Amino acid sequence: MTRLPSFLNFCQARSLPVLGRRFTWKKRIHGHLIYEQLDRALGRQDWCCQYPDCRVTAGPFTCSDHCYVMLDTNPAQFAQRKSLFRYQSHWSHYHEAQSIVRKKWLGHITGAPMFRFTRNCVTLRAS
Repeated sequence: MTRLPSFLNFCQARSLPVLGRRFTWKKRIHGHLIYEQLDRALGRQDWCCQYPDCRVTAGPFTCSDHCYVMLDTNPAQFAQRKSLFRYQSHWSHYHEAQSIVRKKWLGHITGAPMFRFTRNCVTLRAS
């Protein structure tokens, strides 16, 4: 038995599956690029029951031969992102659109300039 499976058995832990990138380490040896899964996240059964929706993802290779491994215990928190507001240039040809924008942007909103801009975009999108 190798050292890692022996350690996992002793701790009653398991290696958590990594989403996305399969390998977390790379190195060029004698002209051949070698990939291995060296970096991993471990969890005991009781911990896995407490965080059943946990997600492990591997990041990109940057300045190292390892990529980072990130454990997210609450992935649903960021799963439902709203789509960005995108202005369509043809909207400026519709008089109704111009009056809606003017009406929304003339409303009184207090705060920093970027806050006011963001709030105007949100209210405009809702209408």
